[in-house]
Formats: sequence, structure tokens, C-alpha cells
Amino acid sequence: MKTLKALVVALIMMSLLACDGGTTETVYVDSYRGPELYSFNIIDSYGVDSAENHVDPLVLNPDVNGGYFDIDWDVRSRGDYSVLIGINDRPIMKDAVIVGSASCGRGLACDQQTWYVCRYTEDLRIGCGLDETAADFKLKYVDYFIYDLPQDVYLVIKACGSRGEGCEETSLPIWLE
Repeated sequence: MKTLKALVVALIMMSLLACDGGTTETVYVDSYRGPELYSFNIIDSYGVDSAENHVDPLVLNPDVNGGYFDIDWDVRSRGDYSVLIGINDRPIMKDAVIVGSASCGRGLACDQQTWYVCRYTEDLRIGCGLDETAADFKLKYVDYFIYDLPQDVYLVIKACGSRGEGCEETSLPIWLE
């Protein structure tokens, strides 16, 4: 009986050694799926900051502060990433009017935490950029889904890896006066 047990143990060990050549290889799987959109905030025409005030509506008025307002975002990414900023009558980027864009990352004009200036004009245009000049340059008409003012719409942000991988998006409701 002892001989049979020893033989079984020896056969099991030899078969295990034959399975991987006597060595063990560790395979690491990279689970990185792209940039993570950690936060997105708006400071509206009246100074309401969505990062601090989750109760009051965000309102944009072209007659207050020249129509300028601020947005900021925090993206956690291993490398460079791209951002699209859009206005839509739905809380998604699909079919949104793109009012700003950026290529971000270490050594670029925007990095993981970025502030942008945006502008809303009386003729229903919105644009966003690194400063007021860039915001004015990016002004786009958003009148095709504005039926009557005041009206609620969404400011949408989408962050993707530099090769378009792993996109995340989120939106905030805003009230256009």
C-alpha cells in the first residue's frame, strides 16, 4: 500500500512538472481602460459653483460678466488624453454642438486638472477655451435646439485616451437665460 501511495504521488508530481516545463510564468494583464473623468464643474454667470452647491440651478446669462463663465475638470490618466466639450438638449455627447476641445497631458496646455473659460452670447453662441480669446474663437451657434428662452440644456464633457480608447463622459444641466 505504501508503494502504491508513493507511486501515485510520484506520477502526480511528474505530470505537474510536465505541464509547465518545471517553471511558473506570471502573466500580468493590463486593466487600464483609458482616462477616468474624476470630476466636472461649472461656475455659472452668477458665481454658483457646481462643486460646492448641489442645490441651486446653474444659470448662464449673456448680459452678466460679458457672458463669460468657467468650467473645470479633473481627469486621471496614465498618458495624454483628449477632451470634447459640447452643448446638447440631452445629457449625452451624441449630436451635441462641440464648443470646445483640448489635447491634454503632461507638458501640454492642459493636464489632469484644468480650468477653461467659456462664453455665452446674446445671439445664442457658446465657446470654451483656455482663456477669453480662445473661448471667443470657438463660439458656435447652439440655436437649433433652443425653442424659447429661458431653456434648460446640458453642458457635456467627454474624455478619451489619445488614441480614442476608454472614453468617459458626463454632463451638468444648465439654464440659458
